[in-house]
Amino acid sequence: MIQHSEDKKLNLFKSLFKGREDVFARRWEKGNKRGYMPAYDYDPYMYRLHAMKGGTFKNYQDKRYLPLTDQQVQKHLNGEQFIGIYPLLPDNTSWFIAADFDKVNWVENCRTLINVCTEKEIPAYMERSRSGEGGHVWVFFDKPYPASRSYIYLNVNKNKQLLRQKLKSIDQDLNVIRNQGRQAFLEEQRENFSRLIHDYTDERKGFIVWKDKLEERLL
Repeated sequence: MIQHSEDKKLNLFKSLFKGREDVFARRWEKGNKRGYMPAYDYDPYMYRLHAMKGGTFKNYQDKRYLPLTDQQVQKHLNGEQFIGIYPLLPDNTSWFIAADFDKVNWVENCRTLINVCTEKEIPAYMERSRSGEGGHVWVFFDKPYPASRSYIYLNVNKNKQLLRQKLKSIDQDLNVIRNQGRQAFLEEQRENFSRLIHDYTDERKGFIVWKDKLEERLL
């Protein structure tokens, strides 16, 4: 196994996870609650005086953001703290973007999105989420890219797979109607009563035509 020096690990991390350097987030836990919040520099003694007067950290004015330094990143890599990076730059661009999957079939969905990115020659990488019950797909750019465009691209392709799965489920419903009739479908899935608007038994009527056209757009 190749062993990398601390400097190489630090530089590798910084080359991928680029974001705002004037601020970063720290992970916090309190009881069953957890999350991330901006890291601040402040005087604990003065803040206690503020809190004793009924003040809160939110309205405490004498604080400032801590910048994201190499030391803070190194502490994260050493496991001394867990930090988060704010990827959106002031000009609304970012160096990377990630898609989050947390459904039962998250592995399949992650792989599908990676395949879509591969077809378009866009490198993408999958990781398991902290909870172990989901995953993320990461895409890194060689220069800051408009966040609005990358967001639309990633979410459209992410949702394509979800839509394909929905269409497959609808196909199963249509087969029940074709082979057993509407009544059998209603008795099997009463909650889907509102779907029965068109004549699904005719291949050229109602939802069938729309569904075929939608599938052509997904190819």
